[in-house]
Amino acid sequence: MSLKIGVSGVRGIIDESLTETVISDFAKAYGTFVKSKVKSKKAKVTTILIGRDTRQSGEYVRKLVIGGLMATGCKVIDVGLAPTPTVLFLTRKLKAAGAIIITASHNPAQWNGLKFVRSDGTFLTKQEVEKLIQIYNDKKFILKAKAKSGKVVKKSDAYKAHLDKVIKSVDVKAIKNAKFKVALDYCNGTGAVTSPYLLKKLGCKVIAINVKPDGKFAHNPEPVVKNLQQLCDFVAKTKADVGFAQDPDADRLAIVSEKGIAIGEENTLALAIKHVLSKVKSRKHAPSEVEGAKGKNKVVVNLSTSRMADDIAKEFSAEIYRTAVGETNVVDKMRQIKAVIGGEGNGGVIYPAINFGRDSFIGMALILECMAKTKESLSGLVGSIKQYCMEKTKMDCPQEKISLALETLKEKFKNENINTLDGVKVNWPDGWAHARGSNTEPVIRIMSEAPTKEKALEYIEKIKGQMQCLNS
Repeated sequence: MSLKIGVSGVRGIIDESLTETVISDFAKAYGTFVKSKVKSKKAKVTTILIGRDTRQSGEYVRKLVIGGLMATGCKVIDVGLAPTPTVLFLTRKLKAAGAIIITASHNPAQWNGLKFVRSDGTFLTKQEVEKLIQIYNDKKFILKAKAKSGKVVKKSDAYKAHLDKVIKSVDVKAIKNAKFKVALDYCNGTGAVTSPYLLKKLGCKVIAINVKPDGKFAHNPEPVVKNLQQLCDFVAKTKADVGFAQDPDADRLAIVSEKGIAIGEENTLALAIKHVLSKVKSRKHAPSEVEGAKGKNKVVVNLSTSRMADDIAKEFSAEIYRTAVGETNVVDKMRQIKAVIGGEGNGGVIYPAINFGRDSFIGMALILECMAKTKESLSGLVGSIKQYCMEKTKMDCPQEKISLALETLKEKFKNENINTLDGVKVNWPDGWAHARGSNTEPVIRIMSEAPTKEKALEYIEKIKGQMQCLNS
């Protein structure tokens, strides 16, 4: 299995593609990269924050990362087991020069990885990642002979600062008065360490499954419908008001209704967008951290996110922008236009009042506030939004021929409403289909959305039938 290197960082299987040397050298490369960007010559020590998810290889990787950073003379703040959004928040709050998050996100337990963070609490840009990889490949590290300037400071409960900020952003009294019973599936990830603090502060009765933060994932850790049956059964059995599922590093959020039905990760973002836009609309003078530029509400999602976002934006007279797929692309656009909310349809809510990154905690808080304010059940809230059917597939295509296949698609649909920002997206009055090349596999990924499953599948076949991948 090859090492995956890209804008999302580095991922691999421990001791196969993600070896001791790879981990150590990427830590040295990042220390070198950050030191080259520090402008103040007075700053003798560069401080890097690190945190990790619960994977059993986490401690092994942590030691190698600390060793690599200290070899470049960096000071390390270690926040221990911490969700990705918490590390993003703390990087900014503690004024660190950057951060490394030790996680493989939703990948299986044998995987681990490194995510690289800028001083402003956002992930490295594509250009910065390319520079980091160049340093890694060239092995031109800034090394200190004795690394005497490097040291480690531990902060075990630093996550509370992040969650306290989340709590202050919602109506705690309304949520407490609702006396919600909340079921959670931590999937043995970092949510087990941090989510109880948030939900108990919001006055919720918390019941949970897969609560031991040991990285022994009870099921496939990606928070998608097919992996949530255990939580669905648990919600129905316990008569909980809502169920929440987090991935191992707790940046993505999936939701189960009070009926024990997983509503789909696209609805996580749709509900959050609708609630935030309703909050802004209800305020005559919304604070700048919530209001869009010049008072105009603006929302950013990627090209593959459901049309529900467009419908909701139209309902609230908000502007919606679409970017290439990828969290950094969405974040860059959100910052540029001062968006009120944004995210990706994989359960990734990005709320700039807290973080410029996907954050399951603000996602939970906003959904609970929405339920409390509207006095609607979760299924009732979903029922108030027009639903679509989304289908996903992929087709084999040699890496060197992906561009040709997409150019063929572009030519075939040149008279249609198309978007070529990221692959080719064809828009029809009642739906769309989006084809884009994979950065890590010799495949073209295809997504479609329409009012019915049959129509969505029809659009996928329409796209597949026009591409010439020339497999032979």
